[in-house]
Amino acid sequence: SFTINEKHLCLTQPLYSTSVSALRRSAPTKSLPVYMVRNFIYMTLNALKTIHSLNIVHTDVKLDNILFTNERYALESALEKYLEENPSQVNPDTQIPESQPIPSEWTYETGAFQAERMTVSLIDFGHAEWAEGTPLGEGFCPISLRPPEVLLSSGFGTAIDIWAIGCLTFELLVGRWLFLPEDGGEDWSIEEDHLAKMMELTDQRFSKSVLDRAKNREKYFDGEGNLIHIDELIPVKIEQAMSNYNIPGLSQEDIAESADFIRACLHLDHEKRPTAGELLKHSFLKKAFHC
Repeated sequence: SFTINEKHLCLTQPLYSTSVSALRRSAPTKSLPVYMVRNFIYMTLNALKTIHSLNIVHTDVKLDNILFTNERYALESALEKYLEENPSQVNPDTQIPESQPIPSEWTYETGAFQAERMTVSLIDFGHAEWAEGTPLGEGFCPISLRPPEVLLSSGFGTAIDIWAIGCLTFELLVGRWLFLPEDGGEDWSIEEDHLAKMMELTDQRFSKSVLDRAKNREKYFDGEGNLIHIDELIPVKIEQAMSNYNIPGLSQEDIAESADFIRACLHLDHEKRPTAGELLKHSFLKKAFHC
């Protein structure tokens, strides 16, 4: 709840269950079956397609913000019974009730047929921005999901959310972050390492047009478009990065299709990334909800 012009306003929303992040972390490999991943990404992209059509950028698309709908305790009587049997716990130090997610009926072992009943919603618009104009905030997205235009200050728009979708697809399929930049101390910054890893995994270079509009260009690039402190780049195909983890059940066909999808999301020039609507037509998602 909040107050605007001396009026007390309250926002209500459906009661959700646990997050896709919690489901992923519960699996032994920290990854989920490809049929689940397709469905989750398909539903999330549909949500983004809607908000992007309204010129809204979410800016914080992550697995913690993708929640399962509450079907297990949809009836008020069922929810009341659950809360009676599982009263909220109070932190002994602060005396504040602790978070108590409503449990989901789904597990990482849920089969393809049953998985088609899973529904998720994209939540938390607390950091959302208008796509047009100057954003009010800065430092959007968790570091591992941060796109190059945020690091370079080279533009802003709905493509920020598309970059996150590519990173999350990789994370869901192999149980690891796609980008894990490291601080090189006096040798290089964590941002420069991040930019280097982007070029290595996408096999792209930052174009002159991107660097020309980048306010932070001189922090990381020389006049020739090379990174100032990192001389050698070692390209690694996304397919190879996925294969290295030997995830059970993830076939070479799945890897090829998903890698092509991820690569489409990760165009270094945000103006050339596909829209949410275009990605929904990608071959990787054509099998969504088709067990």
